[in-house]
Amino acid sequence: METLPLNGAHMENEDQGSDVRSQDQNRTALLWDEGIERSMTNFMQKAAASSAKHRKLAFRRRRYHRTLSVIGLMLPTSATIAGALRGASSCVTDPIVLSITTIATCVASLTMFMEFGPVAQRHFEFAARWDELASHIEIELAKSRPFRIDADIFVTRVTDTHARLKAAEPA
Repeated sequence: METLPLNGAHMENEDQGSDVRSQDQNRTALLWDEGIERSMTNFMQKAAASSAKHRKLAFRRRRYHRTLSVIGLMLPTSATIAGALRGASSCVTDPIVLSITTIATCVASLTMFMEFGPVAQRHFEFAARWDELASHIEIELAKSRPFRIDADIFVTRVTDTHARLKAAEPA
């Protein structure tokens, strides 16, 4: 890989009256080449795949949340209707109402324990973050080489962002 010395401007230190080189002047820029572009394209494809995975999981969790919430609402309503139709003192109605209420309580507890709604929201957020990373890479690769951010800086940003997303993403 080729490197190119950076020619930063001299900064004058007013206190000492001498020229002080910026830290960027001692660094060499890594130039863009096909290998780095392939690597960034690979990162972009991984980010798009992770986004699709999180979006799919988010829709699945949201569907579970809605289904179990509707079941949790319908069961107590049906128990109330069953109790009202049969009469409150019926020997048959009491066990039916009790069993329906118990099932409704179990479904509501399962819904709260599994936290389908908040987990779905986190998956939607991470899908958006992965999309943002993929579009950031795509925009940078669309520019011609002289107008891009230095390759070493861009690769560091992308790998750091990728590592942060991988470490914090929901299961």
